[in-house]
Amino acid sequence: MRLSMRPPASGRGLGGRALWAALLAALLLLPPASQATAPAVALDLLAGPLTQADEADRVAPTADPASLRLRDQRIRGRLVWSQAGVPDQQIEWAVRAWDATVAALPAAGLAAPGDPLALYLFADGDAFRHLTSELTGLPLSAIHGFEGGRSYAAGPPRGVYVNAGAIASAAQAARLVAHELVHLAERDAIGNRTVPRWFSEGLAERVAQRVMASVDADAAAERLWRRAAVVASALHHNVAYPPSALATPVQWNDAAAAGQDRLIYAEALLTVDWLLERGGPGAAGRVLAAVASDKPFAAALDDVTGIRVTALDASIDAALRADLLPRFPVGIHVFAPAGPPGTRFQFAAVGVPPHEVLSREFVREDGHPARDSGPPAVAGPVGSAYWTFQTRPDSEPATWWVTVQGDHGTSARLSFRVTPAGDAPAGP
Repeated sequence: MRLSMRPPASGRGLGGRALWAALLAALLLLPPASQATAPAVALDLLAGPLTQADEADRVAPTADPASLRLRDQRIRGRLVWSQAGVPDQQIEWAVRAWDATVAALPAAGLAAPGDPLALYLFADGDAFRHLTSELTGLPLSAIHGFEGGRSYAAGPPRGVYVNAGAIASAAQAARLVAHELVHLAERDAIGNRTVPRWFSEGLAERVAQRVMASVDADAAAERLWRRAAVVASALHHNVAYPPSALATPVQWNDAAAAGQDRLIYAEALLTVDWLLERGGPGAAGRVLAAVASDKPFAAALDDVTGIRVTALDASIDAALRADLLPRFPVGIHVFAPAGPPGTRFQFAAVGVPPHEVLSREFVREDGHPARDSGPPAVAGPVGSAYWTFQTRPDSEPATWWVTVQGDHGTSARLSFRVTPAGDAPAGP
């Protein structure tokens, strides 16, 4: 059969300036949030990918934590190094995330990462990059400004490194810390052997999604919905990446540099979810155990899931299309169509022209317009965009309409409803 999941043109071979330009463009394309009466809330829990250190980048560390004025603490047996300025609440969120991840790993068939292991928390993105470089010996150029966290598996600096300044909630901490701990658990399981990057990142996202749900089920469900929407949009435009195009670190990093980080993490998550559901409980652990015994990844995946790697591109394309396209036809979607006063409604544009500028107008059923419909959203490179509409705690029960007009021809109208106080929000 003809594959319609084909990779868009990537940033392979980009020089330093061009790479940063691509990354800047990717960040600028993240759509702004809309609001009615309250400050906008970021739709992505952290901007950019959560990168694990590649073996080739490892060199001798140049500093120890104490020399960089990091404070060491033992919290419920966990070693934490934190920079001055990291609030105690963020430290507690991160340690709770560590505890929750350790509890969640056995369900995936993985053991908790072994000692030595520490959690490093930095006050902002600049400190995260510079101090992580000094602690691990990684070149500063290898730690990108868009990263929120990083794992490092070798030697005394082994641990999880986090930009705590980007963490605004316990749910965010849960996802970020869990993702990086899974990378360490995987490395412990297979040693110097390798698995495709899409599998590694998808497994980290799968466990992190579940840990996040244990902390805040609503936030986790909303994030999964957004991830499904971006993959659906790519499928509508026939520009989704097949797994074979995301197998190596170079392929993965090229796609991220081309502004596709949101898409590739979402695809990896959904692909691994689909595979491991076929394999049953502990499927990930069984795949990694086979790889650890020197069985090729392709053979291990076939044994556990019944899917041949050579057929995976076609199989996952068909499975995702069957699942996502009926749920996300081209147009405008709302996560939950009804909610009580104070609900933050989330919207997604799916399958619209890439880079289209979308203006929105929110109007109540009696003709009363919202005080602020927010600035226009800009569709990303696969034709998806996201925004929110925050209702007041004292909003009157009523039906609202959002009208969307795009500068490339998109025109859509969608209703949602503020229900009486005390009503539970409707699910997606």
